[in-house]
Amino acid sequence: MQHKSFNISTYGIQLLNFKKVLGLWLCFWVISSSAQIYTELNPERIMIGDTAALNITVTVDSDRVVEMPQLSDSLSHYIEVSAVKMDSLQRGRNLNIIQNITLTGFEPGEFLIKGLPITIDGETYLSKPFTLSIQDVEVDENQQGLFSIKPIMEQDITWWERNKQYIYYIVAGVLFILIILLIIWLYYREKKRQKYISTPLLPPYEEALDNLDKLDKEQYVDKEKYYEFYSDLSFIIRRYFQRRFDFPAMALLSSDLAEVMRQKDYLTAEESVEFSKFLKDADFTKYARQVPSAEKHAHYRAWIEEIINRTRPVLDETLPDHIPSIDDSEKIRKIDRS
Repeated sequence: MQHKSFNISTYGIQLLNFKKVLGLWLCFWVISSSAQIYTELNPERIMIGDTAALNITVTVDSDRVVEMPQLSDSLSHYIEVSAVKMDSLQRGRNLNIIQNITLTGFEPGEFLIKGLPITIDGETYLSKPFTLSIQDVEVDENQQGLFSIKPIMEQDITWWERNKQYIYYIVAGVLFILIILLIIWLYYREKKRQKYISTPLLPPYEEALDNLDKLDKEQYVDKEKYYEFYSDLSFIIRRYFQRRFDFPAMALLSSDLAEVMRQKDYLTAEESVEFSKFLKDADFTKYARQVPSAEKHAHYRAWIEEIINRTRPVLDETLPDHIPSIDDSEKIRKIDRS
């Protein structure tokens, strides 16, 4: 009878290996029963500057707490993260959490993408690592011709293209200068007209005649300063009417002033027409530099004085002698229309 030999040491080793395999399988079964982590890199080889998609899918029960990898703008010195998108899908009790990571690189070579940490109910697992190959652009120097450096090309640029970025500053500067000039002009004009405002203040009639004498002394017509002559003469008569009849003659337009005075019976129809002609000629001289004929200068000067004399306040001779005085502003001459 033959007896079979039995190697106890070999049997022990095989039994030990079986226990290791069984332990690893049980560990994998426990993990897979609690959560499944699937990682994919597509593609694994890209050209420099291109992108690759790293997709991590975690499948767990819907009542599990999952924390996906928190990423910065890069995975390493050579691998950059250009975009990260999250998505989820639930089927029954199973919950799929999907993280799409877009990677890119600008250095050629093969770079390791380490496993990313995923936390499930406080336990941390790592995703599958990958190697991303980044290929440089190949240049065939034998077939590629060499060219000399070209000189700088000059481009025709219009004035608008060259200065349009400064146009707002230019416009603002011009407006500022115009406003300053306007303020200066108004200041000197009012300062110049201060000589036609009596101090102490005289009655309208006396002030107007005194201003006409001041105007004559300036000799604007002889000096051919027609702008100053018509501007001051218009100011004198407007100020007189405003003070004499107590209405805003200084503020009314030239086209309206003569008609308003006719409607209020301050001027006759004939006087209103003549006054309108004077105002038009004064405006043409001041704003259009259109000087009237030489005869009109003396005519308007004399006519203005005549109007002032004809519209001055007069005392009523029928008043009792015991009335000592009368307020000039309360007595307005009734125009004789006969």
